[in-house]
Amino acid sequence: MTRTLDILDLLHNYYLNSKEIQLLNTYRGMPISYPAQVLSVSEENVLVGVHQHQAVCLELQRSTFINLGFPLTIKASVSSGNVATKLFNLTNIHVAEQTIGKREVIRVNPKEPLPVVISTNGSRSNNIIAELIDLSIIGIGVYGLSVSLTEIKKFQPGTNIKVRLLLPDKNQMEIATIELTIDGKVVNVIPVPEEKRIRLGIKINPDLDTRGTIASYISQRQVEIITELRLLHQTLIQLTTQN
Repeated sequence: MTRTLDILDLLHNYYLNSKEIQLLNTYRGMPISYPAQVLSVSEENVLVGVHQHQAVCLELQRSTFINLGFPLTIKASVSSGNVATKLFNLTNIHVAEQTIGKREVIRVNPKEPLPVVISTNGSRSNNIIAELIDLSIIGIGVYGLSVSLTEIKKFQPGTNIKVRLLLPDKNQMEIATIELTIDGKVVNVIPVPEEKRIRLGIKINPDLDTRGTIASYISQRQVEIITELRLLHQTLIQLTTQN
C-alpha cells in the first residue's frame, strides 16, 4: 500500500529533478489536464505552479488528481492558492478509489439541458423522458425524469434500447437542431437520492454519419469549454485583486 509519505517523497524527487507532474480535473465533463511544476515539498503541503485553465479548476473545485506515471489514482486537496500567480498549495495527498482519467474518449456536458427519449424495442409505449448529462461517441449518461420504479425496471443493465435526441447544429447560419436515433445498451442504473433522480449509463453504437455528428458536437463543446475557462480565469483575477 502506497502511503502519503511515499507519495511526498516521490514528489520531492520531482522537485529535485525539476520534473513536471500532470494534474487532472474535469470541467463540464471534459478532462482538464496540464503539466504542473513542483516548486516545494514540505511535510504536509506541495506547492505547484499550474496552467491558467487548471488554476480555475483548482480554485473552484478545491481538489485535483495527480498523475505520476503509475496506475494508482492520487488525489489532493487545495489548501490555498492564487489564480493570478497560478500557484497552489496541495495537501491531503492520498491514494483514492476514483477512476478519473481512465476514460478512453472525450466526454462533455451539454451547454443547455437536452431532452432524450429512450425506449425498449423502439416502442413509444415503453419509453421514458430523460435529460442528457454527458455525451461521447461511445456512450451517454442521462437522468431519468419523473421515472417510477416500475418504469425503470424496463431499463436494467443489459437492456437493448433506442436513444432519440436533438443536438444543436452549430454549422448552420440560423438556429437549427439535428435529430439522432441511436442503438444502445444500458450499462448501469444508479439512484441519485440527493437529486431524487435515477442516472442511466448507456453504451451507444452510432453509425458512421451519426458518429461524425456527435464528434462535431463534442469538438464544438470543447472550444466553448476552453473559452469559458479562459474568461473565468480573467474574471477570477479581477475579483481577487480588487481592494
